[in-house]
Amino acid sequence: MEEISIRHVDGDTDRVDAEALDDWSARPPQSVTGEQEISVYHPPKSWHVKVRPARKLSADGFYAVEFVVGRWSPEERATVVKYRGVNRFEATDIDTLEPGQWWADDRTMSRAQFDKHANDAC
Repeated sequence: MEEISIRHVDGDTDRVDAEALDDWSARPPQSVTGEQEISVYHPPKSWHVKVRPARKLSADGFYAVEFVVGRWSPEERATVVKYRGVNRFEATDIDTLEPGQWWADDRTMSRAQFDKHANDAC
């Protein structure tokens, strides 16, 4: 994985909740492979990021999580993208998850279902 970001999308910009997550973007110190467990509220501590800590999600609007899988190419002087993923969710989608549950493609699933889903998609 080369980069992951989360952003809050809300058409009403007049409301501001200082405790709610707005957005962040992060890159690992070097390209990482294999499973990566990443919190909605903050990226892994060793990753390069500027983030404002958050304690909750905003009930307004929705969130988009985007990730890029690829590798840095010295010849291209850029990341060569293998694939890019995007997932959209609302606070209520995440708030109802129990431990061991995952959210993808607008539904709750178990870890085994998520692994199969991810393998099929990739």
